[in-house]
Amino acid sequence: MPGDKSSSKKTLLWLDAEANCHRLSTRADVSRILEKAKRAGIDTVIVDVKPLGGEVLYLSEYAPRSFRNVIKPLL
Repeated sequence: MPGDKSSSKKTLLWLDAEANCHRLSTRADVSRILEKAKRAGIDTVIVDVKPLGGEVLYLSEYAPRSFRNVIKPLL
């Protein structure tokens, strides 16, 4: 059952960077997704922050940032 803590089975949500760039563009969006996941009984969330092109969704000194005009920095 969702939210049942008696089970040792983990429930995982994988968020793909390319498919979810618009859904992960603000702190409020991220909070909304995490709250929905929690209500659904998901206890582990993995966010793929590096799309196939090698750019990243976060500010970095080392890797180019993708979706520059779409995603606002979360910092």
